[in-house]
Amino acid sequence: MDAAPVELAVEDSIRLIEQTRLNQRARQALVDEFPVLSATQVYELIGSTAKNVHASATRLRREGRIFGVKVGGEYRYPAFQFDKYGAVKAVMRKLISAAGDLREWGLALWLAAPNGYLAGARPVDLLEAEPDRVIAALRREVADVIWRTDVSACLAATGSHRVVRG
Repeated sequence: MDAAPVELAVEDSIRLIEQTRLNQRARQALVDEFPVLSATQVYELIGSTAKNVHASATRLRREGRIFGVKVGGEYRYPAFQFDKYGAVKAVMRKLISAAGDLREWGLALWLAAPNGYLAGARPVDLLEAEPDRVIAALRREVADVIWRTDVSACLAATGSHRVVRG
């Protein structure tokens, strides 16, 4: 039996474990910096009068007006999606729509990380002042991810390792 596939599987497992640790640290850093609201807190913040306290946040999430991240098996909602008066920031619907497959934690972490398309600024810091710029950066990021995914699939299918991007 060839040992190379086993060694590759072990290396892949080690990389996956390390990536999981890094993701967990990034998630914790985000939660430490930005409050994440429960459905009840969203209900109170937006001044909902619905009988079901969870219904307001769930409806906003399903309508694509806010996004949530799973914490302890329940959705929590990063508070940076709301303005100082408790209203959902106008940019959120467009931002979530532009995010494509970037959802939940992926979107939250993207918003909180320095971004090359924004000259190193964090998208979350520009949501109110420069929403169109943030959305443009997100669209470019999503397009790059799609391009890299397509190229990776082509490389895997052809066994080629040379790519020329034109």
